[in-house]
Amino acid sequence: GFSNTIREMKTSIIEQMLLIIGAVILQIVMRSTQFTWTEITQFVFSTLLVSIFSYAIYILWDTASGVFVILDYEEQNG
Repeated sequence: GFSNTIREMKTSIIEQMLLIIGAVILQIVMRSTQFTWTEITQFVFSTLLVSIFSYAIYILWDTASGVFVILDYEEQNG
């Protein structure tokens, strides 16, 4: 069956949530007035932030694709 696939999809969703939480924390730190950031540090944090969100979107796309594969299989095989 699809038990391994479903388990991996759940893991992917958890990974995506952790990435989004990490990105939100990074955004809060970047906006904090308690720190003075250099231009290079701001660039590195911004690049990291975009990378995290891009990867989270990729995981979302991959998980959604897996759902549609399972649905198509179930539809074809009843």
